[in-house]
Amino acid sequence: MARVIQVQEGAQVITRTSSEDMSSANGLCVQIDAAGTVSIADTAASHIIIGVCVDGGAASGDPVSICTMGVCKVRVGATVNEGAALTCEAGGRAIATTTTADYIVGQALEAGVDGDYIDVRVGTSGRLGALS
Repeated sequence: MARVIQVQEGAQVITRTSSEDMSSANGLCVQIDAAGTVSIADTAASHIIIGVCVDGGAASGDPVSICTMGVCKVRVGATVNEGAALTCEAGGRAIATTTTADYIVGQALEAGVDGDYIDVRVGTSGRLGALS
């Protein structure tokens, strides 16, 4: 059974079509391709991270709910400190970054370690260097 991702009231959630099985993607960063379909984000510097999967489908073509702005739970792939700018690693887990070329998904509102689900303020889109 997929983990239910908490989204705080007022968060903006959109629905897009998946390009892969996303039944295990809840809490992971997602990217959108030129065709407008969504997949698990795989690199910090080459794909625009559009948000966090909060309800993924089991097959390609299924709808995926994505938190694009607001606070939701995000799965981290390494130790993260409160306040850190977050990007993603291969596999969509959020990691802290200070690299100006990285696309970011948001800011950590609490600390966590590899595998934790932490509160993140999602919606700080763009490359880190363009936001500073």
